[in-house]
Amino acid sequence: MRWPATVDGGATAAVARLELLDGLRGRRQLVVRAITPLVLFGVVLGASLATRGADPVRTTPYRVAVEGDTAGAAETLRVLAGFNLVFEPTGDAPLAAARGADLGVRLPDRLDDRIARHETITLAVFRTVTSAPSRSATAWMEVGFDEIYRRQIDALSAGRGGAALDIITIDRINVQRLEQGTRELSAQIVPALLTLQAVMLVGSTATRILGRRNRGLLMAQLLLPVPRYRLAAAKARAELGLGMIAGSPVLLATFVYVGIVTSQRAGPIAATTAVGATAVAAVALALPMVALGLFIGTAARSQEQVTLGTAVALVVAASVAATTALGDFPRPSSLAVVPLVGTVSTLRDILNASGNPVWFAVSLVSSGLLAWGVTRRAGRRFDTDRVVLRIDG
Repeated sequence: MRWPATVDGGATAAVARLELLDGLRGRRQLVVRAITPLVLFGVVLGASLATRGADPVRTTPYRVAVEGDTAGAAETLRVLAGFNLVFEPTGDAPLAAARGADLGVRLPDRLDDRIARHETITLAVFRTVTSAPSRSATAWMEVGFDEIYRRQIDALSAGRGGAALDIITIDRINVQRLEQGTRELSAQIVPALLTLQAVMLVGSTATRILGRRNRGLLMAQLLLPVPRYRLAAAKARAELGLGMIAGSPVLLATFVYVGIVTSQRAGPIAATTAVGATAVAAVALALPMVALGLFIGTAARSQEQVTLGTAVALVVAASVAATTALGDFPRPSSLAVVPLVGTVSTLRDILNASGNPVWFAVSLVSSGLLAWGVTRRAGRRFDTDRVVLRIDG
């Protein structure tokens, strides 16, 4: 016989509700699951900042975004280019420095003429103090201006027999303290935190599935009039809800942070959109992690195997957080088709006000399809079929 759809749906909802209530009883585990992502994020962020952009053997020139009168500074830029610097015109030097340029420089008008007239000049240089390339580029620029200063001394000494004044002052500005830097920093931190929050669901889901099977509870559920893939989906739904509840302190704090930062920059409407995108991305990142935990729990035969699978997932998630969310590596738009990675990348662009909603939607679909496929596969992995007889019709 074939079970009626109403019975099927009711049993599925009952399984999901039972799994959720069972998970909520472990309050100590909920607290641990809420705190662990923060500790892990601190470790990943610290390691990322400590090694960010470290390039002791770098041979390529440092990218310097220049804003202002580049035509009036052609001779100065030509001299500085001989000190391992390459200059790229931009309309916003601080934003360019925040988004990947090694350095940003705001040029005053007629820089070459003013240097020739020995006028006092203040040059605004935007750098990222936590970035090794940015610090190196600043040092090379200072060396270049020392050379220009030395030429001024030689010219004045030859012409008047005197000494040149210190006519060039470099105003070093940490771009991370500016609005552009704050925006870029928040766009990096939020996806990284959501990724590490989501990966916690792998271990918790796999452990609970394995524990219920070892206690014989899973075998009893396999006798229910529910197709195996729907039983797996019910468990995934419960684990997702449990994960959202356990991570609610982190998630709510993240939503508030995104709302405040975006509202200050672009107003309440943009803030609402950014918070909504963050919430959707949090679910999209959690779904594949739950599905992966479900698959590991059904395939594993011991807690050691669960631990191994969870460790691999944790390493992968930490790598995605460190490179895609916090890193300065190129991220093409087509990366959106890659599950998880695409969601992290496109969310970062959305929060940075440079994202494309279409690519963001593509990333959500790709992550959802991965979760669906892995969940279906996990439903087929319930190997207690050989000891459980059930008639579906």
